[in-house]
Amino acid sequence: MKGFLGTYLISYLAVYLTQIAIRGFDYGPLLGSTYVLLVLGLAIAQSFLYPMVKILGLPTKGLGGLLLRTILSGLVFYIFTSALQGFAIVSTFLPAIKVLDITLPSRNLSSIESLVALALTYSIISSFLVWLYKSKR
Repeated sequence: MKGFLGTYLISYLAVYLTQIAIRGFDYGPLLGSTYVLLVLGLAIAQSFLYPMVKILGLPTKGLGGLLLRTILSGLVFYIFTSALQGFAIVSTFLPAIKVLDITLPSRNLSSIESLVALALTYSIISSFLVWLYKSKR
């Protein structure tokens, strides 16, 4: 898998895992075409916008890079809510999570909080998958 196909598959898997974790996307009546267009938009953003950010000298690694990826992913999600008919970011419920004897409480998220959680989760998952993809080369 080279180039855009690898980026598309990474975006596809990241959106799928994000939907499983957060459940904040509502694809409307046209699930298949909306999902494909959303993944295509995210893959294009990952293929073209992130390298442009690197050219501008903005951070691409570490917490600064994660923050920038989260902002760009959130913008893509927000743009697609108005561009794709039936696609929406809905309020959701996060269950309680227990990690190493630390319990993160459950929480009801509004649409804006859900957008931020979706963008952050998508950014973390896609960054991890890109790291895995590049390490196998």
